[in-house]
Amino acid sequence: MKSYRYEATGLARVANSLADRAVRATRWRATAMFALFIFALFLVIFCRVGALSGSRIAADRFTPAARSSEMIVRSAGVVAAVVLSSSVLSSSAAAQDAVQWRVEDGGNGHWYAAIRSENQIDYPSTLALVTQQGGQLFSGCGEEFDVVITLTNALSTNLWIAEGSSQWLGPWIGLQLESGVWAWTDGTDCVFDRWDISRWQPNAPGSGTESVAFLYTVGTGPAPIVHDVDTSRVTGSYIIEWSADCNNDGVVDYGQIRAGELVDANANNIPDCCETSTSCDPCSADIVEDGVVNAVDLAAVINAWGTAGGKLPRSDVDGSGLVDGADLATVLSSWGACP
Repeated sequence: MKSYRYEATGLARVANSLADRAVRATRWRATAMFALFIFALFLVIFCRVGALSGSRIAADRFTPAARSSEMIVRSAGVVAAVVLSSSVLSSSAAAQDAVQWRVEDGGNGHWYAAIRSENQIDYPSTLALVTQQGGQLFSGCGEEFDVVITLTNALSTNLWIAEGSSQWLGPWIGLQLESGVWAWTDGTDCVFDRWDISRWQPNAPGSGTESVAFLYTVGTGPAPIVHDVDTSRVTGSYIIEWSADCNNDGVVDYGQIRAGELVDANANNIPDCCETSTSCDPCSADIVEDGVVNAVDLAAVINAWGTAGGKLPRSDVDGSGLVDGADLATVLSSWGACP
């Protein structure tokens, strides 16, 4: 019995000695791995609690401490929901009257809105206003012009100003005279053919100061025809168009903002990612591209820490040229299945 005890004691001493040497030789690795393990365990528990907090669980199954934790998780969820709702509402409120000429309907995917101004507005002021809204004045010929006039209900008398007994002043469009040629402000290359030719529109270049255009009719009411006018002339509305695709994914940014696919916290209809020159990929934190942001992506960031990404360039999530805390924060905030 004594011999067995001494043998066991000796083995324990040897094991302790080996363990001590191993720990000393790899102290930083052990510490890092332990910290990572604890952090990952915390995330799993937190996510699990978050998932369970929405279900009905009997109150007597929770200790007071557990109930407090549940209340914190729920409170955080409520705050996040309020912030998200505020962001969505601020964007949709400004875009509630916008309509899309859908690609599946033979269109270009752009968004349009005929908007009544609070006050009568001249051409330069209108240009500034539409720029603030992340768009440009409507530009388009032929079928596009006809479709947009219909889609936006641009002939509604609510958008027009009755001037005198027979003149009607309608929305501004993005057509102006440049070096003797009528051209679209956004560079659209097409020849406009909806002038009021019955009243000799447009005027001959150089014959006056009428160098911009809005919908204008003389007769019984609004009509889809255009007159050239002076830039100081005022009317009561304009047609705005959103066509920008700043992240070059083939989809108009405005629609992605409305759908919640791109964040627009300042509600100017320009994706925040484009204004800050960061990635617009809604799942940029999915470094290994398996459709979910999880511990694998977290490990990729930690493994590439302090580099430009190494063998996994996507580890530099924000494209700053350095894998650091900002990339780690993005991974944690995007945790879960990709949208």
